[in-house]
Amino acid sequence: GEDRVREATFEVGRELEKRVRDLPPGMSLSLNVGGEELPLGPPRAPGPPCGDREAMESYRTVARTPLEIGRQVWMGRMAFEGTDDVTRDYREARRWFELAARWGHGEALSMLGLMALHGLGGRRDAGKAVELCRQAAERGYARAETGMGRLCWDGEAVPEDRAAAMEWWRRAARQKDAEAQLWLGHALIL
Repeated sequence: GEDRVREATFEVGRELEKRVRDLPPGMSLSLNVGGEELPLGPPRAPGPPCGDREAMESYRTVARTPLEIGRQVWMGRMAFEGTDDVTRDYREARRWFELAARWGHGEALSMLGLMALHGLGGRRDAGKAVELCRQAAERGYARAETGMGRLCWDGEAVPEDRAAAMEWWRRAARQKDAEAQLWLGHALIL
């Protein structure tokens, strides 16, 4: 009872702390507690205020540090998607994701696989895409498990194997991945 609540509270706090610490400049989170919005954000360093460009460059500098994996993934996401302050740049996204993927980060591996499959930020390489997606899926990254299911179902870049596709989707669905649940439901209806 009480020990489980304490342990769960600790885990939630630890996860929130990590997410807040890894926030890119200018972004914040808030927590709704009893209808009241409580702002969460990285601690502000003393010093003169700086503009968005300076904050972004500071974040980029820290993200270059080898073990700043969360920040590297954020930089990759921002470069991949583009933001008001960051121009979409697939080559830049690839560089950031490669830094995080060296440490086995599931999302980074999966994004590199997606980029290789579609030739974003480099040449198209279906074999490399499958290899990266499989690595991410084997590490339990749900979106990669869903992706492997799609690849196996469609027979794109791998031989068609609908039983394997359904198993990948089951794994992702157990993690509450909505897309996997949708594809698994579709496959079961057929």
